[in-house]
Amino acid sequence: MFSKQCYYSIITMREKGNIMKKKNITKLMNEFVDYVYSFYGEDGIYDMGATRDNITTATIDYISSLSVYNHHQKFCGDSLDRERVRDILTSKFNLKELYNDI
Repeated sequence: MFSKQCYYSIITMREKGNIMKKKNITKLMNEFVDYVYSFYGEDGIYDMGATRDNITTATIDYISSLSVYNHHQKFCGDSLDRERVRDILTSKFNLKELYNDI
């Protein structure tokens, strides 16, 4: 049996662990949004005029669809995930690549 103080220490350690996981997930999400923005945001490689909010929403939609519809595929934050988020940007926000006449 744990003492009351020991019990609270265990809870505190678990809470700290959960906070660290949330911070890590937030950091990874922000890095992925920045990565996608560098492709499809203003002055990106394939500028679609996407905002960070558009990309965040599309990323959340994509990750949610993986957990609901496809249990075999995981989110890795790679080019395949980026292109699938692009497809959501196209369909959900009606964005398309802005061509620059050079």
